[in-house]
Order: sequence, then C-alpha cells, then structure tokens
Amino acid sequence: MAMQMGRLPGRLLLITLAYFVAGRLGLLTPYVGSLIALIWLPTGIAVFVLMRWGYICWPGVFAGAFLVNFSLGASPLLAGCIAVGNTLGPLLTAWLLRRFKFRTALDRVHDILLMIAAAGIGMLLSASGGVGSLLLHGMLPTEQASQAWLVWWSGDTVGVLLLLPVLLNISQSELQNLRQQRVNLLVGLGTMCLLEWGLFYLIQDFSGQSLLLAFLVLPMVIWSAMRFGITGASLAALALSIIAVWATAHAHGPFYQADIHRGIFSLWVFMSTLSLVALMIAVLQSERALTEQALRSSEAKMRAIINAALDCIITADMDGKLVEFNPVAERTFGYQRDEVIGRALTDVIIPPDLRERHRQGIAPYMATDERGILDGRFEIMAMRADGSAFPAELTVTSLHKMGVPLVTVFLRDITERKQAEQDIRNLAFFDVLTGLPNRRLLLDRLQQACASSARSHSHGALLFVDLDKFKALNDSHGHNVGDLLLIEVAQRLRHCVRAEDTVSRLGGDEFVVILEDLSPELEHALSQARTVVEKILQAINQPYVLQEIEHHNSSSIGISLFSGHEMAGDELLK
Repeated sequence: MAMQMGRLPGRLLLITLAYFVAGRLGLLTPYVGSLIALIWLPTGIAVFVLMRWGYICWPGVFAGAFLVNFSLGASPLLAGCIAVGNTLGPLLTAWLLRRFKFRTALDRVHDILLMIAAAGIGMLLSASGGVGSLLLHGMLPTEQASQAWLVWWSGDTVGVLLLLPVLLNISQSELQNLRQQRVNLLVGLGTMCLLEWGLFYLIQDFSGQSLLLAFLVLPMVIWSAMRFGITGASLAALALSIIAVWATAHAHGPFYQADIHRGIFSLWVFMSTLSLVALMIAVLQSERALTEQALRSSEAKMRAIINAALDCIITADMDGKLVEFNPVAERTFGYQRDEVIGRALTDVIIPPDLRERHRQGIAPYMATDERGILDGRFEIMAMRADGSAFPAELTVTSLHKMGVPLVTVFLRDITERKQAEQDIRNLAFFDVLTGLPNRRLLLDRLQQACASSARSHSHGALLFVDLDKFKALNDSHGHNVGDLLLIEVAQRLRHCVRAEDTVSRLGGDEFVVILEDLSPELEHALSQARTVVEKILQAINQPYVLQEIEHHNSSSIGISLFSGHEMAGDELLK
C-alpha cells in the first residue's frame, strides 16, 4: 500500500500530461465551437487508468480535463465544471465494467457488449455535464444544444471504444509480436489509410448518397483483426476513424452533409462499426484460439492418461478400423502403433479361426449401438503379433449414442490369472504328485459313469490297484524314490486305458481306475474288465529304474462291476 501511495504523484502527473496532449490533438479538428470534437480519445485514457490503477487516480483525469479546456480560453470556473463531467463519465464507466466482471483480455463477446454499454452510459454524464456547463456560461446557443450534446456523447463514447482495447491489451509480448510482423502491419495500415483518404477527399456528396463507399475499408479492418488480433484491429479502426474525423471537420467526405445531425450520426455509426467489427472478429479469433488450446490441452491430458494406463486401450471407429493403440497394447501385442492404425481390429488382435464369429457378434453393436454403453466384461482369446494366443479380459465401451462414432476396448492379459485359477482347480481336484484326479474328482467321475451306464444300459468297472511292498521301498531308499515310483505307475496306468476312462490316485500307493461303456452282458463285461486288468498288471509289474536303482514291483487289483445306480460310489470302492 505504501509503495502504491509513493507512486501516486508520478502516475497523476503522467495521467494529466497524457490527457492534456490527447485532448489538444483532438481539438485540432473541433466541430462545434472550440471545445467539442468529433472524437475524444482522452476518455479512453481516463477509463483505462481508472481500471488499471484504481479510482484514486481521478485527480489526474480532472487536472488533465481542466488544463485542456483552460488552455483553449475557458474561464477557470467553466473549465472546472467541464472537467467534473469529464471525470464522472469515465468513473461511472470504470465502475460499471468492474461491477459486471469485465475481463480486460476482451476474449469474450460478452465483454465487448459490456464495454459498449458501459461507455454509452458513462458518457451520458460527460456529455450532459459539458453541454450544461457551456449553456450556463453562455458559451453555447440554445438551438445548438442537442447537436452539441450528440457530438459530445458520440465523440466520448467512440473514444472509449477505439482507445481502451488498445491500452488494455498492449504488453511487452504483444509489442514483440507486432514488431515481428511490423512490415505486414505497416503495409496493411498504410493501404487502408490511403484508400480511405482517397475516398474521403474524392467524394463531395452533401446529400449523403455515397455513405456506403466509406465502408469499402471494412474488409481490410477484418483482415487486420484476423491477422494481428485485438491490438492490430484497434489500431486500424483508430487510424481510419481519425482520418474520417479530420476529413469531416474540414468539409470533406460522405459524412459532411447539409443535415449536420445526420452527418454526425453517420460518422458515429461508421466509427462504431469499424471498432465493433474489429473487436468482434478479434474476439472470435481469440475464442477460437482458446478453444483450440483447450482441445490440445485436453488431448494432451487424455494422451497422458492413455499412455500411463495399466491396461491396453484400443479404440476403433464404427467401421472397425483402429484409431488408438496405447503403449501397453504395443507391449502386449508386439505391434508398433503406426503399424496397426487404420487396420481392422479383428485382424490385429483376434486369432484367425475366431475372427468371423467376432465380426458377427460385434457388428450389431457397431452399427446401431442398441445397448448404448457396454459395461459388461468379456473373456476372449487374443493373438499377439507372433501368432501366439493368450486369454484376455475386455470391456467394450461404445460412444455412438454420445455423438462420438468410436468404440473403445479396455483389454487386460489374464494369462497369470487363468494359470492361478487352473492351479487352484488342480489343487482341489487333482493329485499334486501324479497329476491324476483325486478322491473328490474320482467320486464325481464315478457318479457320471453310473449315470451314463443307466442311460446306455451298459456295464462299468471299478478297478482298485494296490502296490505291494511300497512302504519297504520308502523305508529303504527314501520318499523321493517312492514318489518316482508313483509317478511312473501313474503314467503306465494312463497308457493302459482309453481316453474316456479315468485313472485316479486315492493316496499313498492306492490307485483307482474307472472303465466305462463295457458290454451290457455281465459275462462279456467281466471278460473285458479282466483283459484290462491283465494289461495293467503286466505294465506296472515291469521293472523300474529309479535314480539308478532297479526296482521290481508287484501289485494286486480288485474289480467291481456296476450298472446304473444300483450301488453308491463309496460302497463300490469298499
């Protein structure tokens, strides 16, 4: 606060000097008497300093206005009265702009409209105070009051519209940008000014029939707004307005007419149009740039999320062509992103033998998106670039009903999970040592065999295999040798039966074999079972080489035939 107060005298002096110089330049072309000009740029300076440095700067505005009027021969009282109006108008304008959250960047159409309204309302005080002071001091005939008020108000309002945007947006970076484009800027401004100067000094039409010719410079103003932004556009409008005012004040151009009120109104419309068109185009350009920047920022954030995701993110259009393939997908499938973009999704991640079924299944959703966003999870077999297949879990999200013709697949390799599930299943239903079904799975298979026997009226057989002297082998050579014997016996048993038969280990040295689909005739079924038993005995009684130890084994087998559900599984085992 103390620092701001220390700077205040210097700022007030600067404001006073700037207001005085701009005012004297404006009054070089007075239009009504010696104190009213067609364009009054000091109001733009006043509103700017009140917004930038605060209301505390009003004495500088007042002093500048007082000095301008006093230097033109006005009495101290008259100069002071006019200065009061010239101070209150900018104060009201600045207050309205702050009150309604005016953004000095002028990057919204709302701010342009607010600036117009605030300037028009604020300059009511300025024009009314100035013209009223002239009338009270006998400096203005009553019959000229309305004309003087209109000129004063329009000149002050246009002064704000032309100069305030330039002052608000001038900055070191903006100056640097204009400096880099100075050749184009100077050529453009020079061309516009020469064109308008020629138009105004060649047209001598007091009837006002050639007003539209003055607007031939409008396309060039639009060009400057699109090329150089708000600052360049405001400078173009300001330069053209000064030429129009100078020519009109010197009885040249389409705005100098026999009907002075009409001419002044046309000039005000011309200057306002130049300013508003320039500002609107610049604002639209700014909004477009901000939108593009927001889109780029949003895309960058989305890209960061996609790249940092732990799952594969694969996006396809409604024709099934890939448009997104994140780094996790690259590592998982073995493709580079550029290799697959534009290719069919099914040709990249689906094994060849499953592609047609996949297309038929996904086509209805790709075409109509009947279910909207698909939140279900699916498991498929996916294929890597090297042709190897792996299980994958995926979620398909269709954005068709949200107006985005894309389908995104979130995919995860579940090979490890499937292996874990298989391991859990093996622990639950299979013997860890031999890999044969355990007692739980044996009883389930036996129940299924009984059901099958009942349906087909065939017999089945349950074989109970017991190894002789297994305990002696364990005691003499160790359990690891005994385990090797059990593994070898399990392999020999598998080779002795059909694929549809079951070989199981109950525990220890006890094995059980289920033979299915034997003959309906009891004697024939018994003969079939006996043949298998002899084959098993011959196989498992052959010598074994266990860690360089030759072991001779003997075994015994019990047989129980069954047909249907005549006897429970536990009883058959007994």
